[in-house]
Formats: sequence, structure tokens, C-alpha cells
Amino acid sequence: PGRISGFTFGMRLQADPTTSANFVEWGCSNSTDEYMFQLVGTRLNIIRRSVVDLPNSLLERQGIEPSSQQLKYPVGLANENELFETVIERRYWNGDRLDGTGPSGYILSFEDVTMYKIEFSWYGAIGAKFYAYVPAGNGEARWVLLHTFIIENGMDGPVMKNPDMKFKYLLYSINTARIQQPLYIYKYG
Repeated sequence: PGRISGFTFGMRLQADPTTSANFVEWGCSNSTDEYMFQLVGTRLNIIRRSVVDLPNSLLERQGIEPSSQQLKYPVGLANENELFETVIERRYWNGDRLDGTGPSGYILSFEDVTMYKIEFSWYGAIGAKFYAYVPAGNGEARWVLLHTFIIENGMDGPVMKNPDMKFKYLLYSINTARIQQPLYIYKYG
């Protein structure tokens, strides 16, 4: 049988909206695999990185261009593994984008504390789900599904090399000369 694992964490952050040279990431990671949220400027992305690439047919079935997956050396990893990085821009999420147009009607503010959850499976039969815990009314909140990596029947083997993940958060700044406001990330829980 498969194993479903997950991470739940609260975050409050601010990135530099004027440049893509500085960004914030938070999620779960190890030396061979990552599932992350990423804020670059004003763009919110979901990131999958792994030594295991996703077949083009699987990406296309989800409405993701194969060119969205590229080999890269990710920032902040403990080793020099080259990983396949798949970037899912907010506009391509298959769930609520939290931009006011989705079923929740909620507009995400990064300066407010928000709970995030990532669920994933090691085996190739199940993908990953990304959630946020948002207000649903006066004194009420609920988990809202943002995006699902649909892996079912798309892999010949495990979708990850190693399911042993740890929480990771990263504030990356390559261009500090033009920073106009504080950059920060606070983790809760």
C-alpha cells in the first residue's frame, strides 16, 4: 500500500514586488525532491522539483506545457543534485487561485498569517495536493484546494526518489541594491 504524507504550517511573508531577482519559498524538501510554494515579485507559483522527471504526456494531460519542466540546480539544497523543476503559475492551478475569482471568493494576502498544507505520495499512483486555510465566514475557516498534481497512471515507478521530507523555507535575494521595502518570512507552528 502507498503512503500519504503531509506538511501543515503557518506563514506570513513579504517579497519584493518590483523584481524577480528576490523570491520567497516555503514547503517540504530533501536532497532529491521538493514541493514548494514560491512568491516571485507578485507571482505565486507551485513548484515541484525532483530527480525523477514527469513524462511530457502526464504534463500535457494536466494542461501544463512540457517546457514548464526544466533541469536546474535549485537554491538552498544541501547537495549539487540537478533536479527537474516544474513551475505551475497561479493562473494554471486546477483549484482555487485565491485571487477572488475562485469558489471561495477569497483574496490571499501574504502579510496575513495563512496556514498552508501540502499532501504527497511517494508512489507513482498518487500526486500532490496544495491547500490554504482561509476564512469562510464570521469566525469560520476551511481548507481550500489550490492545485493537484494528477499523477495517477502516469508514471512507471515512484514519483519521488525519497519521501523523507523536511520543512523548508527560504528568502533568496540576489539583488539587494534596489530593495525598496523589507523582505521577510515568518514561520508559525
